Amino acid sequence: MRNYLLFLVFVAITFIPSCKKDKNDSNPNILKQTIKISGFVVDENLATVSGAVVTYNGKTAITQNGFFVFDDITIPAGRQTIEASATGFFPSKVGFETVLNSSTQIKIAMVKKTLTGTIDATTGGSVNIGTATVSLPANAVSLNGSAYSGTINVFSFHHSPGNANFGERVPGGDLNAEDASGTERQLLSFGMVKVRLEDDLGNELTITSGQTATISLPIDAGQVAAAPASIKLWYLDEATAVWKEDGVAIKNGNFYQAQVTHFTNWNPDKDEDVAYIRGLIVDCNGENVNAAEASYSDNTPGTANLPQNNAHVDNNGTFRVKVPANFPLRVNVYPYGDRNNPVTVNVNPLGTAQQYDMGNITVPCGARVKAKLVDCNGFPVRGMVTFQSGIYIMSVDVWDGNLNVTLLPNTTYTLSPFCLDRGTYGDVTTITTGASSTVTDAGNITTCKCGGGQGSGDITNNYFTANGVGLTNQLFSFNSTGGNLSGMFSPNDTTYILVADGTRAETGDRLIFTISIKGLSSGTYTLSGSSDNVGDAMIAAVGYQSGTNTPLYSLYSSAGTLQITLGAVGQLISGTFSGTFDYDLIGGGSGTVTVTNGNCEAVRVM
Repeated sequence: MRNYLLFLVFVAITFIPSCKKDKNDSNPNILKQTIKISGFVVDENLATVSGAVVTYNGKTAITQNGFFVFDDITIPAGRQTIEASATGFFPSKVGFETVLNSSTQIKIAMVKKTLTGTIDATTGGSVNIGTATVSLPANAVSLNGSAYSGTINVFSFHHSPGNANFGERVPGGDLNAEDASGTERQLLSFGMVKVRLEDDLGNELTITSGQTATISLPIDAGQVAAAPASIKLWYLDEATAVWKEDGVAIKNGNFYQAQVTHFTNWNPDKDEDVAYIRGLIVDCNGENVNAAEASYSDNTPGTANLPQNNAHVDNNGTFRVKVPANFPLRVNVYPYGDRNNPVTVNVNPLGTAQQYDMGNITVPCGARVKAKLVDCNGFPVRGMVTFQSGIYIMSVDVWDGNLNVTLLPNTTYTLSPFCLDRGTYGDVTTITTGASSTVTDAGNITTCKCGGGQGSGDITNNYFTANGVGLTNQLFSFNSTGGNLSGMFSPNDTTYILVADGTRAETGDRLIFTISIKGLSSGTYTLSGSSDNVGDAMIAAVGYQSGTNTPLYSLYSSAGTLQITLGAVGQLISGTFSGTFDYDLIGGGSGTVTVTNGNCEAVRVM
């Protein structure tokens, strides 16, 4: 298992602008995997949002056409949160859980921050949010703890379960909750409202201690028959993206009314124990569908099967989602993003903590597209590719330049390659799929921005010698042809990275060699297992069996020095290194080796 996890870490390290290794972390709550988190930021109509700031675990990414990616992410066990913000929108924090050995795709929905109306703080009043209402009594609002008497600007948004996009734009990303006793619950929503109060300068106003506001939410027509006379009220804890129980809402006609002491997202819900559903989406030929979405809805009679929550589908077509136990559910699968023609499967009520495997969920065959992403030198480009047709947008991983994806038949997509080597988009093109079950070979798609471009350096000037654990003056070096070399500077986190990927001269197998340097200048850097701090550097190498993704060995720097010279853009990044490395021979044998005569070189391209 240790060797396999090292392999996963090495695969991730090869494609990143900053590297981190937690091999020595003894915290039992750390998942021993390093994965990629990617996804899209969309608005309430599922249109992508460019320029949004996405934050995860202290790292930041800026979306382009809604897309974001974090690589080399060490995931702690349990629920995680990720946040997006953009001018003109309410910030959105969503929760998610990762699957071991699987990268995660996330859709973060933000709703526009719309001025719904104004209220005089001295007299109080009401504002309509569509058919929902927010009411404030007189003299009930404070600014920084002091009584406020000016104009209250009410910004709000009402989420109705009757909206087809409800499951995709649920605040918090799911309906995970915690009741008043601290027990984890899963919710079935009867609608939500987001409210923020501000003065004319944009400062947030709060409800004065001891005062309450009234919210009145319409019950969707499809839920009226099943709506109880009173129901628990929940607010979204914006720090954890978990819904917290706080009071009750009372049914008054076709509305739920409640008193609240603060404003965030409020939500009258049924709650139940937690169960789990998982499944694998396959096409009519039994092949995994890596371009799909899934959701579930309440299948209780009288609820009109309204959408409740989306499930994250990974690049293998697998999904796993928390659901409320003891309720009949309907799972909706949307192959190739076609939300107009879902494949639906009914699921009987599940027991508490039950993990129900739906097995294969078969969807109609789509149209397969194959292509090869290459740079201007003809070398394969490693990264991701996004496809967009209308509001539907998805991303797939591209290993060694090979693109293989199934999409909607007879549809034109905009294709945007994203280069993990450089953290930037490549050249945009379009592709039109054929009929169902056909394969379109798009040939080579050249994207010069993603490759080494002119003069990427001499790959044969990257090498080192290792001794120990059965290695005697063992040279690790590259052939002069059939390789790819790049060096770049990431200004966001002041990290330099050099990546050499090619055929090993000594064995004919594939060798990937990565150096990550945290700093701004030439000089001596300390080798270790991470490059988190200025003055640190990390070196990693992994060998693969020729023509396969089967790992053969891996080496990690643990101590030593790297003497580096950082040229300007277009000039060489070069250096020498030596030290001790952790060595693993996949299938048996591990220990510490001494590395000498290390040399590295690439042309700086950013």
